[in-house]
Amino acid sequence: MMPLNLFLLRHGQSIGNWANDLVRTGRYSEIPERLHGVPIWLLKLTPLGITQAQQASNWLDANFGLNNIQAAIHSPFIRAIQTASHIKIDGRIWRESSFIRERSWGDMDHIPTPEEYEAYQYNKVHKSPDLSWQPPNGEILMSLTDRLTHVYGTMHRQHSKDNVLWVMHGESIVATKIDLERFHLVTANHLIAKKNSILYIPNCGITQYTRVNPWDERDIRQHLMWVRELDPMDPPEKPQQIWRSIERVKWNTEELSTLVNAYGID
Repeated sequence: MMPLNLFLLRHGQSIGNWANDLVRTGRYSEIPERLHGVPIWLLKLTPLGITQAQQASNWLDANFGLNNIQAAIHSPFIRAIQTASHIKIDGRIWRESSFIRERSWGDMDHIPTPEEYEAYQYNKVHKSPDLSWQPPNGEILMSLTDRLTHVYGTMHRQHSKDNVLWVMHGESIVATKIDLERFHLVTANHLIAKKNSILYIPNCGITQYTRVNPWDERDIRQHLMWVRELDPMDPPEKPQQIWRSIERVKWNTEELSTLVNAYGID
């Protein structure tokens, strides 16, 4: 069985996130030259990213209890390690796993120049949908699910009675959600295009899966059955996201035809 509760936490805003926003908005000259060509995995959090990580720690403690987490895994990238360092869990429970690292961006694995960014945008728009698009010499997003099977095995063997936290990356969380919630890929592509969908992962956004019935703690299932998405940076007065049941849907042939007609291209 998977853990009782599984928390997926995206890292806080990184210098790479900040710099890419500047590139997108035509403010490339504001990026310090010392950052040019630096591999993305080495970049730390911005001050905002640190605040986000601290807020995530506060939310987890207030709403679940950090000392109720028995295992924690972080990606080997610096921004994920730094985020983990601000989640104030007692004891030596952190482990590194390369299986939950960010996808490889290949030739784009650094802060791009405006010309590189324009070429990247053209390539992405004209080649294929998000889930099957491959950055030049990089990884297809859905290849991340192949890595996750190794982590699932560890969860089943070692942490079936535990509460577990993974600190990882936006797209690795998307791949995990698609896998655990059994999204059809065409449906997932449709959701990724929408900024406020359940597949949009903000910095330090939290996705929580559970086997424990949120309305009856005596009801513990064999599989992860409920999920919710949260943003610790939301103001306290904003209602928290409600739980969704995970429906591992099977399709009949008529429904498959409807899916093809809705999304396919003749």
